[in-house]
Amino acid sequence: MTVRTPHEAHDRLLADLTLLDRRIGAFAARLESTETADEFTERLTTISGRVTNLLDRVDDWGDVEVGTPTEARHLSEDLDVLESDFKASTEIYAPDYEVAMDQQVRAWKARLDALRLQGALASMELKDELAGLADRLEHARAGVLIELQNAVGDSGDMVVDVRDDLEGVLVDVRRGLENAYDAVFDRSEQP
Repeated sequence: MTVRTPHEAHDRLLADLTLLDRRIGAFAARLESTETADEFTERLTTISGRVTNLLDRVDDWGDVEVGTPTEARHLSEDLDVLESDFKASTEIYAPDYEVAMDQQVRAWKARLDALRLQGALASMELKDELAGLADRLEHARAGVLIELQNAVGDSGDMVVDVRDDLEGVLVDVRRGLENAYDAVFDRSEQP
């Protein structure tokens, strides 16, 4: 069981009661389109009055009073019973509601099927575009690999050339040092 702060409990109760009030409004609209509504209208009016009274009381509170959530739950159960009684009594007289609901469900299923088809077609088109892009990337990759192989061969030749040049420079430096050494020590031996 989760522990709620007083504000969370208050907000939750208010949301439950608002939802219950909307259900009452929807049920009242269904009753208006039915010929056998008299016996249910009185019960619905009683439940609606209790919900309105409870909503007014909850709006004025800072915290939820003990027993109020139970009262809201009982009101919801009373509305459930009223709706099931209404359905049981009107099934014989007016299956039009269920037929209308069935038609709406079928219409939504058709819309969903159309969206799924559009998604599948878009997916196929995207796969084709990605396949073309993959081919272009593969060709570009092959070209880059060839260029890299050529660069490796060229760099090998360059390394040999640089090494030869470096050896030549080192030979020149060595000769220059030897000449400098000879010049320094040959002078020091001459008095």
